[in-house]
Amino acid sequence: MNLAPTTRLTPILLILMLNSAQLHPQASAAKKAILTAVSLVPVTGSGTQQSFTAAVSDSEGYGDLYRVQIVIMSSNPNQSLANGCRAMYDNRVNRFFLINDAGIDWLGPINPNSSSTLQNSQCVLLGTGSSASRSGNTLTVTSKITFKSSYTGTKGLYVYARNATINTGFVSMGNWTIPAHPH
Repeated sequence: MNLAPTTRLTPILLILMLNSAQLHPQASAAKKAILTAVSLVPVTGSGTQQSFTAAVSDSEGYGDLYRVQIVIMSSNPNQSLANGCRAMYDNRVNRFFLINDAGIDWLGPINPNSSSTLQNSQCVLLGTGSSASRSGNTLTVTSKITFKSSYTGTKGLYVYARNATINTGFVSMGNWTIPAHPH
């Protein structure tokens, strides 16, 4: 809509222009963040203890990210979150949490690189070796996990991230095999 220099913008005319998005269509479009689970290291392997490192990118910058989760479980996390090893880093408070056995409440928090631990029946999240680093649009989270002796077999590896408005869903990244513990 082109207006003559002498056109008077009344409140009603201004509202009509903004509602029709004809003033500046690009400026009226809402910004939408792009949230991506970039990587998980390692994506395959075996062992009773491992540091898993997830990198997540948010087009609005790492400060836009709320939470990053590293999930190790037998079942699809979209169907059930019970009886799994699910570590979460909350970027807003710089703390780690671990899901309880029922998969509905968070245990914790603990500080990164602290001597504290959190545990459920499947795993122990160690503060020592768990950390977060930030650069540009990327938040990189390392969760150091020890698996309990009753939690064995091949498990799926997933990364989940969220910001204020969107999430990645549970992104399948690979598999981890937990051997029987020596007696």
